[in-house]
Amino acid sequence: MPSRGLSGGPEPEDAMWVREIDYVGAWQEASSAADLLNGASGGAARATPHAGPRGEAVVWLRPDDARRIASTLARIELLRDCPILRSGDAPTEHEGGTEEAA
Repeated sequence: MPSRGLSGGPEPEDAMWVREIDYVGAWQEASSAADLLNGASGGAARATPHAGPRGEAVVWLRPDDARRIASTLARIELLRDCPILRSGDAPTEHEGGTEEAA
């Protein structure tokens, strides 16, 4: 289905294919990235590969999936700032955590 422009109609470049542009290669690159994201999300998000009109690899996400991924990345960033984790004083598996003891 063609994308919709600001006027609500299809974008003109979505209807044209330029022989010199490698749309298949772009789609394959996007497909590889989408597969990684879909696998990493455990089904929580659905990434869809697409080749853009200029031959760029594009991965589409539903807005809720994009928000979920952004929220997860923000929580990871907060964990990086946690003083206990930064100091190396996080509990090991033996102490009830998930890290292996050194």
